[in-house]
Amino acid sequence: MDSDPESNTSGSLLDEQDDFYNESGSDLEVDEDQNGDDEDEDKKELEQNWSQTFTRHKFFSKGGVAIQTVLIGIFSRYALPYKWSWIQSILFGSILSATDPVAVVALLHDNGCNHLLTQLIDSESFLNDGVAFIIFSIFSRLLTVQQQQQVNVKDICIEIVKTTIGM
Repeated sequence: MDSDPESNTSGSLLDEQDDFYNESGSDLEVDEDQNGDDEDEDKKELEQNWSQTFTRHKFFSKGGVAIQTVLIGIFSRYALPYKWSWIQSILFGSILSATDPVAVVALLHDNGCNHLLTQLIDSESFLNDGVAFIIFSIFSRLLTVQQQQQVNVKDICIEIVKTTIGM
């Protein structure tokens, strides 16, 4: 078999790739060792930048989910034919704003992507789900209060504080 891929006119692309891997078999072992080193470097980088990474996740999770919840709430209030109140619309928005990137994370794991990237997406997903759950719990309690009396900004702030301290 001709080892020069350019002169191999009768073989297919797969034959050319086989020739390349057969010629550079020792390089594959080096790549595996480098892969292990990359994972160690990723772990060290994650440990060193944990506070910065976590701060970024908190900002984007809270802000992103809150903005998405409000936008879906506005859309559902004005575009859907249900004549929902603001609290019902925001409650609906909190349900839809919780994103779950299971398929993306599964693809990242299957394709052997950077461990740090996979871990960042996993952790942001957990934070997004938590923020969406808290928004849902606040507005579901407000919905029960709204059925008994008029809800104002003060009531919303009180519910947020109660949820924050665990009441």
